[in-house]
Amino acid sequence: MRRNISLILVVGLLIMTLSGCAGTNQPPATGTEKDAASNTAEGFKGVTFSLGTISAASSVDGLAAEKFKKYVEEKSNGKIKIDIFHNSQLGNTMAQIEGVMMGSQDMLIAGSDLYEKWAPELRVMTLCYFFRDDAHLEAFIKSDIFKEAEKKLAANKLMFVNKDFNWVTGPYRVLVTTEPIKSLEDLQGKKLRMPEVETLQKSWSQLGAVPITVTWNETYLAIQQGMVIGLESPLSIVRPNRFTEICKHITRVDTFPQRMGLTMNTDKFNALPGDMQNLLVEAAKVAGDFYTEMTAKNAQADLDAMIKEDGVNYYEIDTAPFREKIKPLMLELEKSGYIEKGLYEKVQAVR
Repeated sequence: MRRNISLILVVGLLIMTLSGCAGTNQPPATGTEKDAASNTAEGFKGVTFSLGTISAASSVDGLAAEKFKKYVEEKSNGKIKIDIFHNSQLGNTMAQIEGVMMGSQDMLIAGSDLYEKWAPELRVMTLCYFFRDDAHLEAFIKSDIFKEAEKKLAANKLMFVNKDFNWVTGPYRVLVTTEPIKSLEDLQGKKLRMPEVETLQKSWSQLGAVPITVTWNETYLAIQQGMVIGLESPLSIVRPNRFTEICKHITRVDTFPQRMGLTMNTDKFNALPGDMQNLLVEAAKVAGDFYTEMTAKNAQADLDAMIKEDGVNYYEIDTAPFREKIKPLMLELEKSGYIEKGLYEKVQAVR
């Protein structure tokens, strides 16, 4: 009997030892797994989230990200911390979107239209001259069509934290080029940098340009090396990204109104207690108001500085020929099935 007891003790110790060794070889738990038990209103101990941007820290995107971080950390009494990675440190835009989907990255600030790959309803957001004005875009964002897109994003573990969609980008869009573009004729055959957004590429091809896919963090070099003559961009991020060092022509084109999106992995958001979820939504609204105010405030000052200090030529042109040229594309996209049949008329009817 004594021998049997000893054998049982030895086996028990061996099992405990092996269990301990197996535990040390497991991959580290993610923040969601680690804090799942404590993420209740009573027992929330805290969490750190990663937030990526694609623009410089000094840009309006970067400043709004810092505003969001400060608000969240102060109002949560330090229970939620935000680590910001500016200027594509976490990868190009698509890599970061996929990182948020997988949960290896927690949050991202990027154009809300860039998610069209996962929600086809969003494709109309980057169709040039599709929306009449900013009010039309806002009505679309509040429509059932947009809600359907959000459901598709949620199925891919993506959600917009800025539920008010008050991050108004721009305040208008421009071409930033090494050659003057003063008319539709000047655009024909010119190579322009485009992001990996198919709708944008289709739009500019229809207008006569030659879209070349270049990631945001490689755009400066692509222009410098002559791969492209420039890019289309919101005015607000042109100077902070130093494009006017190599591009001396800016053309206001007003192709589409835009909203910046603050997206987050849905599992990471849902793991938070309700009050902390509400705090993130509130912080996104506060940062959005700041973003919109800064964008409007700095636009003219930036433009003046680019003209006076950087030697930029600025053109305001007649966009009517552009609008006329793009029209056949709308019907072609519906006919090909790229966008849902009847979607053009549905969105145009949104008020």
